[in-house]
Amino acid sequence: MTLPEWPGAAAAYRKAYKILEHMAQSGHVAFSGSRCVVGIDIDGKYIIGRPRIVSQEMQDFISALNEGDEEKIKALNLEYMDVIT
Repeated sequence: MTLPEWPGAAAAYRKAYKILEHMAQSGHVAFSGSRCVVGIDIDGKYIIGRPRIVSQEMQDFISALNEGDEEKIKALNLEYMDVIT
């Protein structure tokens, strides 16, 4: 993955990943009740498990990171800064 060209992108992404990591550990990820195919392993066998459902806050963060949206990433970092401090 290559980072966007704007100044401070590396630091903003690093902070965002720390926040996402903390959110995942503190209940922002749930498992659905039913089992299903969640992937295929390297040997081509199906991986059966419970799909993970992320909170809307995490989904917003992930979307901003995927889009490289500087303003949204920085705003979300400021909004959730207390999570990692």
